[in-house]
Amino acid sequence: MNDLVTDVIVKRLQIRTDRVSDDADLVADLGADSLALAEICAEVENHTGMTFSMEQLQDVNTVGDVRKLMPVLSKQDRPSNPPPGHLETGKI
Repeated sequence: MNDLVTDVIVKRLQIRTDRVSDDADLVADLGADSLALAEICAEVENHTGMTFSMEQLQDVNTVGDVRKLMPVLSKQDRPSNPPPGHLETGKI
């Protein structure tokens, strides 16, 4: 997923890969405007099948912020019940 984030940012902002780092601010450092931010989020959503809430997007300022959303969204998409045959350790 992290390579996807880099690829989408590089493509949408037409910048070199070496400019994309976790602490790079999408607007101040990489030159994204509001349209580019929306396009980046939409493309990541399309590739992953994930959906970003407006609340989650309000906290996105850096490349690292986008990367941090990935594990959170992946956990939310998982079923709450373990699959049949799944054994939890420490439980009898």
